[in-house]
Amino acid sequence: MKDPTNDCSWSALQASTYRFQKKCLILVLIGLSISLLSCAKRRQVIGPDIATPTTGNGEARSKFEAEKKRFENDSSSSKESQIVFESIVREHPDDPIVPNALLYSGLAAYQSKDYEKAVETLDKIEGSTDDVTLLNRASLFLGLSKAKLGEHSIGIEKIIQGRSAQDESDPEEMADIAFTLSNSSLISGQPEQALLHLDEFYKQSESIEDKAKAKSKADKIAEDMSPDDVQSAFDNLVTKEGLASAVLSLKLYREYLAAGDFEKAKELKEITKDANGSIGIAEEQLFFEDMPTGNPGRVGTLLPLSGKLNRIGTVLAKGISLATVVAAAPTIELDSVDSKSEFDMALSMDTLSNADVIAALGPFDYRAVRSAVEHANEKKIPLMTLTPMKVSSDVSQFIFHVRHSAEERAKALAKAAIDQGIKLFAVMSPQNRYGDTISQEFIAEVESLGGQVVAKAQYASDATSFGETIDSINDKKSETKWEAIFIPDLARKLELIVPALAVADLYSRPKGKRAPDGRPILVLSTAEGLSEKFTKRAGRYSWGALLAPGFYADRTDKTIAQFVTQYEKQNSRSPGAHEAYAFDAMMAIRNAIAGGAKSRMELTHALLVMDQRGVTGQLRFGQDGRRSDSGLIYRVTRERRDQYELTATREVPNI
Repeated sequence: MKDPTNDCSWSALQASTYRFQKKCLILVLIGLSISLLSCAKRRQVIGPDIATPTTGNGEARSKFEAEKKRFENDSSSSKESQIVFESIVREHPDDPIVPNALLYSGLAAYQSKDYEKAVETLDKIEGSTDDVTLLNRASLFLGLSKAKLGEHSIGIEKIIQGRSAQDESDPEEMADIAFTLSNSSLISGQPEQALLHLDEFYKQSESIEDKAKAKSKADKIAEDMSPDDVQSAFDNLVTKEGLASAVLSLKLYREYLAAGDFEKAKELKEITKDANGSIGIAEEQLFFEDMPTGNPGRVGTLLPLSGKLNRIGTVLAKGISLATVVAAAPTIELDSVDSKSEFDMALSMDTLSNADVIAALGPFDYRAVRSAVEHANEKKIPLMTLTPMKVSSDVSQFIFHVRHSAEERAKALAKAAIDQGIKLFAVMSPQNRYGDTISQEFIAEVESLGGQVVAKAQYASDATSFGETIDSINDKKSETKWEAIFIPDLARKLELIVPALAVADLYSRPKGKRAPDGRPILVLSTAEGLSEKFTKRAGRYSWGALLAPGFYADRTDKTIAQFVTQYEKQNSRSPGAHEAYAFDAMMAIRNAIAGGAKSRMELTHALLVMDQRGVTGQLRFGQDGRRSDSGLIYRVTRERRDQYELTATREVPNI
């Protein structure tokens, strides 16, 4: 498989990225195997003691007690247990055991993620018993189920009403409650409450992965809050500890720095250093004391100019070079260093530090980026990385990641579909690391926004025929019909899939448009390597599709058209995503300098508050140094019958 954006191997790049983790992976797999063995049978939803009635039909009571015991001790029994509990209710409708059986039937449905059935069952309990604990337990899981189905206001109300019956000895249950409350609060327009619940989730979570996701979500919530709301939320915190304190203080810290209020920044740093340290924000990364000035006329580049990635390094250099000449001022001199190996990164950063650059661009390779981040922090050189991979690194005030990773683009597609009112999704992905990783991110985002993935299927990564795969998710007898399908793959693979969908009477259409010969659906894809060939080959089968490749040479967009024309004039070929992101990165630095940044500190401040129209989106950076804008989503539009175009959809700048 070739690289999606410039005909270089994505698989090879990914293999290069993960090879160095091989030994760690072996250890992880050993540990995972042990964990899976120990979790074959695990504790189910139990909760506080709820008394079983001592009167009524003894056979019904014994049947309930036996199934309750099995359900609480065997995670694989949820579906079977639900059937047994339902049979007790059906066969003994007037027995005192019915409220208990209804509760456990609802819990089993919830455990199986059948939230509609859980709501239907738990709704019947109200008024059927005087057992307050049972009623509260039912209210708790009724609220959780309603929230998962998108009924956020009533969900929050029911959860809060039933929280006295939560199982505080079960961190998994406590984390589920906190995360659900956080999602529902956010969707209901209560970001401050969402942060507090996310703080609770962070404390309850036992896995590093869950904590990382919580932190990423908290960063995004704080990033979207106004400065006044952030200040108010921070002031309202009972204690300046934990996740909420860390993300709010970091946002405030940036606001103080941008305003030049260094005394407030220092004071805030002192108040929150313990909380930030516990979340993984190192104290030395929170202030620019003794930061070297740097020469505003010199910018360093760390590109793979030799070795197997040298062709990518060459096109990145072309995008950067174009950004240095498109405007009259200021004049920028580039100091180029070959980033062929992560082992040479200390020497490379020393070279750029000695050259007194004001900032550096690169590297591209994931391993080199991790090493460069470490040494850029040490040298206090603002660094804008160019890797398309999602980089996990400690938050640093002067490390920026200009590219939207495939994971971030998948999340943007999920939000775009949810914003159109779509709730039910299917996912169809290749059987490779890319397909698995990006699908998981998309599914998690859909669920966090109140949607549901109701069908999933995979195909061989080298497949050219997709009929059987599509049939496996196209159950025409099912009452639950998914409305959109997410396909994370190359654009050239999507060219083969969308006609196969049409053969199965599934027609890509804009929201609200009918398909006279079948069912209208919305197609979503990362469409890596998207080019003009796509609409010529598959436009009629993908009308209305939303595609997020990172960049496409859309000549109807004024900003993109100008960049494409200038690039083609210099290079006699159209630019791809590598060149586009490199161009935006250099233009961000150049515009910051043109706006008056004369030192590394001033440049960093300018980037922190930047809101710049670029060829890859509305360029903004979040608290974690990643792009906080969603990038560009391209819609397949129909200009005339059998004439289709790809049109960029842009975000509105933050004013």
